[in-house]
Amino acid sequence: MGKAKYAAAALKHAHKLPKPTKKGLGIAIAIVIGLGLLLLGLFIALVIWLVNVIGSSDTTSQVIDSAQQATNQVVENQLQGVDTNPLNYIVDGTVDTSQLEQTIQSLSPQQLVLFTQQFTTEVNQLLESGQIVQEQATQLLNLLP
Repeated sequence: MGKAKYAAAALKHAHKLPKPTKKGLGIAIAIVIGLGLLLLGLFIALVIWLVNVIGSSDTTSQVIDSAQQATNQVVENQLQGVDTNPLNYIVDGTVDTSQLEQTIQSLSPQQLVLFTQQFTTEVNQLLESGQIVQEQATQLLNLLP
């Protein structure tokens, strides 16, 4: 009941409080508009920042490049000492099948998979660059398991 007494007393004296003026109301509106514009600016800055971060292709390409380098390193380590250059299996324009077959037979199953991938890629690159002809490429690839 004590709270009700204080509320009643506050209401009795409320008419004595100063009334808001037009100048004060204008200032309040200006502050609200200013804060609204500030929040809008912050939101736009956040959106621009997010677009830049998400749209950045540098990090994506760096990840792909480092993964490719790691893959190349694994292939190099696994095939260390194995000749994957198709040009070394071509003597006087003809494919040296016995040398390539010996190389293939000396590989472990894991090395054979890597060798086949690497060798096929290199044969295709040589064919595209014109260093070997289609017949030689076909002979080389037909010897692979």
